[in-house]
Amino acid sequence: MELSDEKTLITQAKDKARFLGFEVFVSNSNHVMTDKNGHKKRSVGGHILLYVPREKWQKKLLDYSALKITYKEGRKIFIPTERTYLINSDDLEILNQYNAEIRGIYNYYRIADNVSVLGDFYYVMKYSLFKTFAAKYKTRISRIRRKYGYKRFGVEYPTKTGAATACLHDDGFKKDKGAIVTPDIDVIPQVHRNLNHTGLISRLKANRCEWCGAGNVPIEMHHVRKIKDLKGKAGWEIVMIGRKRKTMALCRMCHMKLHAGKLD
Repeated sequence: MELSDEKTLITQAKDKARFLGFEVFVSNSNHVMTDKNGHKKRSVGGHILLYVPREKWQKKLLDYSALKITYKEGRKIFIPTERTYLINSDDLEILNQYNAEIRGIYNYYRIADNVSVLGDFYYVMKYSLFKTFAAKYKTRISRIRRKYGYKRFGVEYPTKTGAATACLHDDGFKKDKGAIVTPDIDVIPQVHRNLNHTGLISRLKANRCEWCGAGNVPIEMHHVRKIKDLKGKAGWEIVMIGRKRKTMALCRMCHMKLHAGKLD
């Protein structure tokens, strides 16, 4: 394999080096630790460690406009902020956006040895969510927390079998040695693509199929991962591309035809 002199860095293994958004280095720890059986032993150095760089998750928060940084007496002060460009969306869309961003960064860094530091990222996102809802309804954060929950923030929405609740990610941030990192997880979600003039909840409540026009029928929501994945050959794909929507509200029959390749 040929290496570029300009892009290649040879450094001491104990010094941190950046690779694909991770800090990579070799541990030199020799502190005493206790194993699962309660026996004390000296930890062995020489392990290769992957760390989440602090500035990476901080930059994400700034990119999302979920955080502002001020300075007081030379110290950085981190303040969660409302995201005003989201307040015209319905509750479910706002929650889905936050969840997509939280799970996106966790899925990328879940193999890191210090992935638990994303708890700080989550704290800022959670309070930014509170502030965004408070700005949307022109009320105080305390009222938002009482209405939607604090420990488990949830938004209720209708389904064909009754009401359901979507909740903010609260599964923690634990290292997953078996995780597979895919190349597009760390991409900043395209927020504007998720914002529709008619929100998900309103479309579900309408009980009208967006393909055949049947009314007063149970509705199922068809999702695609990315607009660019649509080929634009089938009629329903053309409709979704034209509306710049990753979802389409369909009756059961149309949804079955779509997955069978017979909807056009």
